[in-house]
Amino acid sequence: MKKQLINHTNLLFILSIFIGISCTKTENQETKSPSLVDQVMEVHDDAMAKMEAMHALESDIKTYLSSLDSTSAQAEIEMGAERVQALADAEEAMMNWMRNYESPSEETPEEEAKKYLTEQKNSIGEVAQQIDNSLEKGKAFLKGKN
Repeated sequence: MKKQLINHTNLLFILSIFIGISCTKTENQETKSPSLVDQVMEVHDDAMAKMEAMHALESDIKTYLSSLDSTSAQAEIEMGAERVQALADAEEAMMNWMRNYESPSEETPEEEAKKYLTEQKNSIGEVAQQIDNSLEKGKAFLKGKN
């Protein structure tokens, strides 16, 4: 009986240690801010989510432009072509960023990795802004025309 009591006591002690460790780990995870890699990828993911809308908008503008009389609506056609080009340029900027981005390896010195990731966060931020601007201007161009 006494041996069984000791085993239960040991089991409770071990269990309380595991609970304490898991609670501590959860607290640290909750208060830890996202890493710089996570921040870069969050901007990338948000921008990538807009690609489908960009393609649809580009298609809508092209459809609208094809319905215009090329002799009487030359200025409108030129403006639409500029909007289509802006959408294509924004997409190309995203593709270029993705081709050139390389997540730092574990062997990369911390300061070098931090500098690179900060530059990449700024760079993908500019791409995201270009995407947003091209979408905004493309939508404004089509507003009231369909």
